[in-house]
Amino acid sequence: GVANSIVSTLTTTIETGADFIDMMTTVGAISGATENQMSGLSETAQTLGLRTMFMSRDIASGMKYLAMAGNNVEQIERMIGPAAKLASIFSIPLGEKGGVADLMTNIMQTFNIPSQNATQVVDQLATAVTSANISLTDLAQSFQYSGAEFRNAKISMGDAAAAIGVLGNQGIQASSAGTALANMMRYLTLSVIGQKKGGGEMLKSLGIDPKTLVDASGNLLRLDKIISILGDKLRGKRGIDISSALFNIFGVRGTRAASALLQDYWTGVNKLTELMDKVAGASGTVENLTQERLQTPA
Repeated sequence: GVANSIVSTLTTTIETGADFIDMMTTVGAISGATENQMSGLSETAQTLGLRTMFMSRDIASGMKYLAMAGNNVEQIERMIGPAAKLASIFSIPLGEKGGVADLMTNIMQTFNIPSQNATQVVDQLATAVTSANISLTDLAQSFQYSGAEFRNAKISMGDAAAAIGVLGNQGIQASSAGTALANMMRYLTLSVIGQKKGGGEMLKSLGIDPKTLVDASGNLLRLDKIISILGDKLRGKRGIDISSALFNIFGVRGTRAASALLQDYWTGVNKLTELMDKVAGASGTVENLTQERLQTPA
């Protein structure tokens, strides 16, 4: 019995080691890593395995997905640690399709965020998720549908995550939130520049000069500022007037998101501003949560 137990343990160990080596070989082939770089990546994978809930082969799997997204060795080194910690605190997969490494690199590339900002990214993502009724997967799916519109409008990832969180609190989540916000941003931009004539005329009829909704650089103001300006003008108006205004400015599909953000403002909750500020000041969130978890017996 003792012999069988020893053999079983050795077999498992060998299989685990083989999986790790195979995964790291794939990482090296995809990323074009040199022998020295592969040694460094392997050491990183084993070190992170000791500092998170993951085994070294899980870390290697995360590296694989980062490499598949086109990241080079240096970028993988910068991103894998924050990604592993983010996955660890939420107890979700790191390396498989739809895992944290996959979602994180998609989001960063959508917003053109460099790999050296990976720690800031995971801090903001973790703060948005833990401060609203959404999951990390919900947030990533929302970005999948709305990220390009936010990026084009020069809205930061953190501010976009805050808007997604507000919609999530009202039950509008994942792709539904992303689709609604994408349309809201698209039609708002067209209304402000006058390309959507009905929207531009509606803004003027409400006493809002479209030029006041952009800053000196020609970019839209902070989203919560725009919502407050519009909300003050529409507060107390008849329902049909509010519906007409939102339809003209934001279009049919964008009205859902705009209405949710306006309700947040009108009720005095003002979660949008709270989340935007909280996400912007999220530095150290993931590291602190990781250290707290490591102190527990589990």
